[in-house]
Amino acid sequence: MHPSLLSGSISSFNPPHPFSLGIALKLTFGGNNQFIYASTYFFLVFVTVFLLFQLNYLNLSLDLFSAAAVSPVYYVFFTSCTILSNILLYQGFDGQTVDVVSDVMGFCAMVIGVFLLKNPNPQPALVPSGTYLPTSTVDLDHDLEMNSL
Repeated sequence: MHPSLLSGSISSFNPPHPFSLGIALKLTFGGNNQFIYASTYFFLVFVTVFLLFQLNYLNLSLDLFSAAAVSPVYYVFFTSCTILSNILLYQGFDGQTVDVVSDVMGFCAMVIGVFLLKNPNPQPALVPSGTYLPTSTVDLDHDLEMNSL
């Protein structure tokens, strides 16, 4: 399994937990101590463990593969799993059908855009037969001189 797949999917569980930890800290600083509850410590441990896990596997994938291969895989899996976890956590698709369709289409556009930007083998352009294509800068210079006459 590609380590950036693992890192991207695990890091998607992180966004709701720091949010909960931030609320606990805000309430604590407001005078309502939240460190008397076990859930505050659970969120703190969860955020720390998953952050270390994420960094470990992200570094491992960068050791094994180039950043050009790791970055798009991590980005797509992190975004996919974050959207899925937030849908499950907040019941996200209870809205109108137009919102759901626009969210799905935006996600598809993002995945296609990342693929097109990181595609290592671009296809050559189709050129009609019999068309002259200069093969070097010498040919280009010669063509420019001939056109200027």
